Amino acid sequence: MKSRCSAPVAPFTLALCLAALASTQARAQYFSNRDGYTDTGGYRVQVELGPYLWWPGATGTVNFATPIANSRLPGDFNTGLLSPSDIANVLHAAFIGDGLVRYGPYSAEVDLQYFSASQSQDLPPGPLGRDLRVNSALQLLRVAPGVGYQVYAGDVYGVSTSVDARAGFSFFATWQSYTGEEDLAGLSTSNNTSFVQPWLGTRADFIVSPHWRIELGGLVQGFGVDGGSWGWGASGAISYAVNKWFSVILAARALDSERFGLGGNTLGVRRSLHVTTYGPIIGVGFRFPTLPSPPPPTSLPAAAPAPALAKTYLVFFDWDKATLTPRANQVIDQAAADSRTNQVTTIEVSGYTDTSGSPAYNQDLSIRRAKVVEGKLVSDGVPISEIAVQGFGDTNLLVQTGADVREPQNRRVEIVLQ
Repeated sequence: MKSRCSAPVAPFTLALCLAALASTQARAQYFSNRDGYTDTGGYRVQVELGPYLWWPGATGTVNFATPIANSRLPGDFNTGLLSPSDIANVLHAAFIGDGLVRYGPYSAEVDLQYFSASQSQDLPPGPLGRDLRVNSALQLLRVAPGVGYQVYAGDVYGVSTSVDARAGFSFFATWQSYTGEEDLAGLSTSNNTSFVQPWLGTRADFIVSPHWRIELGGLVQGFGVDGGSWGWGASGAISYAVNKWFSVILAARALDSERFGLGGNTLGVRRSLHVTTYGPIIGVGFRFPTLPSPPPPTSLPAAAPAPALAKTYLVFFDWDKATLTPRANQVIDQAAADSRTNQVTTIEVSGYTDTSGSPAYNQDLSIRRAKVVEGKLVSDGVPISEIAVQGFGDTNLLVQTGADVREPQNRRVEIVLQ
């Protein structure tokens, strides 16, 4: 004879104060598929932590494999997403959160989940027709460390993308119990067990813009250990970087955990635990250390005075940007003023990028930068007929670097007055 536990599982995590969201305009890189790297391509440590608020639901089965609880005990449970009143009545404690450390293409992570819930439930009437009740309780702790390797970093249809392969193990500690109430007072049964299972997974980050990131993850755990146990996990999250170290997150997660006992009792029935938790998430993320802000772009000093009718001006851009900085506007204003005081017939505007990103993307970015400078010159009174615009992508580097290197001096537009 087997008995099953019915306990609505209601994770609710620690609440963080969101009133202090910084309004400071960020100056660093925000999200990037180059987390774990310096601007020059070297490795660096970067940490990201995320505690969450979770609106949960759960399904599952607990089998005590003992005859002490009779066949009238409830079977499989399915809470659905809990209402506020359900959370207040059944939840004792819960937490969910994760952490990620990157160092170049390598990563280490840990995922924590804990919940404790109980509920009194009516049973089918006994032989004498009396109403019967039991209190069922369930606690589950999961600690899942893992390591990963970035198997891809590049552009997918123009979106910066990073894909990690991941592996690790999950440590589970569980406790389940039934306690009889009213006519069943004195009847009780419990089970306390812990186990470890391996897992494999993947994670894909899509950097829609430096402020916005979409993250999809999945894993498989168990792999037949503990008497044939299997489990799975899936998640999806949208993050917005408020500033260079703080982000807000909207996500959904589901985790299926299973464990079958390796032996049976005298009745030949195995103990087992099967719980699936799921639900939407609102969270925050903390990223540190942040990259220092790049120095303001400045014009390089000329080795020798340029000829009177062949003057060159350099306009620098932030990484992956085609917007003008205050210093860039000053340089363009000066070029426009000089074109009116000299006998200028042609103004060449040539755009360039560094070597980070794909060649096709960099070619497009260099043209966009040149077009922005052209627009500013026209607004300063320069006839558009005198301007010739072209883009050279990541060729003709001002500072020679290897591939996929962010070099501020190479992110430029050259204005040549002839």
